[in-house]
Amino acid sequence: MNAKPAKQTLLMIFGAYAILIILLNVFVGPAMQARNTPQTPVPFIAEIAGAGLCVYFSLYRMLPGGLLPSLAQFQANMLCALAGAELVALIGLFMGYGPVGPLPSAAIALALQFGFVLPKLLAYLRSSDSAG
Repeated sequence: MNAKPAKQTLLMIFGAYAILIILLNVFVGPAMQARNTPQTPVPFIAEIAGAGLCVYFSLYRMLPGGLLPSLAQFQANMLCALAGAELVALIGLFMGYGPVGPLPSAAIALALQFGFVLPKLLAYLRSSDSAG
């Protein structure tokens, strides 16, 4: 398999998840702010679970023990980490948020993606370049 299209695919997947959060908050966020959402702890617990999922998969599963996983394993683990970050943004957008709106949840989701997932993705790309 040619490595260049696989690397481009990984970068496109990461970019699509990041852009989705931004587009949701630009186009759907203002409509969601108009509704009155009751404040319960359930959305915040779900956001913590999503953040934990992202951190777990990015720290312990994407590059386990410094070993270089196969492309399929890495991509599956990266998608799980990105889904955890995406969950934080979606919960903040649709299930409930404070008077400040869904932007704090979106900022946390983007921070998770760029702070945990992207460094592992770049390390995998560098490692796969030197290995093959």
